[in-house]
Amino acid sequence: SVYIACANNNRIQKWQTNATFGITIAGNLNGIAGQTPYLINMTYGIALYYEEKHPYVSDSYNNRIQRFSLR
Repeated sequence: SVYIACANNNRIQKWQTNATFGITIAGNLNGIAGQTPYLINMTYGIALYYEEKHPYVSDSYNNRIQRFSLR
């Protein structure tokens, strides 16, 4: 699997090998930015520590780092 931080769509997606679409694991399915938990606003990076199984996401315009559960 590959995890992609998509800044303009305000979401993190998981892509499987040979997939034709990604699975949104963080952010809004419609690309709407927000400040509430589980919403992000312009993400530019993601860190995934395999042992923890939680991605850490830069939520740039909200000035925070968020931790999500993998779905």
